[in-house]
Amino acid sequence: GEDYPIKIIKTNDDGHFIIAANTTSNDLDVGDSFGDGDAWLFEIDDHSGNIIHSEVFGGSKNETLWDALLLENNHLILVGSSLSDDYNVPLNYGETDGWLLEVDPAWSIINSKVYGGPRNDHFDSIKKVSDGFILVGSSLSTSIDLPDNANLSGSNIWVLKLNELRSKVWSKAYGGSKSEYATEIAVVNNEQLVIFGTTLSNDGDVGNL
Repeated sequence: GEDYPIKIIKTNDDGHFIIAANTTSNDLDVGDSFGDGDAWLFEIDDHSGNIIHSEVFGGSKNETLWDALLLENNHLILVGSSLSDDYNVPLNYGETDGWLLEVDPAWSIINSKVYGGPRNDHFDSIKKVSDGFILVGSSLSTSIDLPDNANLSGSNIWVLKLNELRSKVWSKAYGGSKSEYATEIAVVNNEQLVIFGTTLSNDGDVGNL
């Protein structure tokens, strides 16, 4: 199968490294898998490079990670997309959904939640803010968690605010008459948000280019 990393994180206490990755394998270092593509976490010793801990998460279809965030309590939050509605994924709204998976220091699942609508939605990035989390991604949906998408067209940049309980506070979509895709979000002075992405539009939220 294919295995590729999306983020490497130094642990808070022992100096090991955690690699968040995507995998289609079901053997060797990966072990058993759930479906077509899964989220793969593994921790390595920084002195030897040996794997200390390895876990695979997902459902019977395809899951893809795009970002990972280590919290002060050593919980790890992974975000990306999911097509599944079984095993580690609670439900599916249709096509791909934005997926959030949270694990504790032993990598037991604390939260597995999906957000989105009936078409393709995914998360690219997550950041911690004082009262919760900000996630950015892209969406084609116009309902369920994407009510503000109805007046836009094509793929739009999607920003979702979650509270400390990982419940939705607000959801916004930005774009024009063509397609927009997010890549990253940054939190700057006074918790203002800067969103990075690409656009094909020259109208709507984009303006004249």
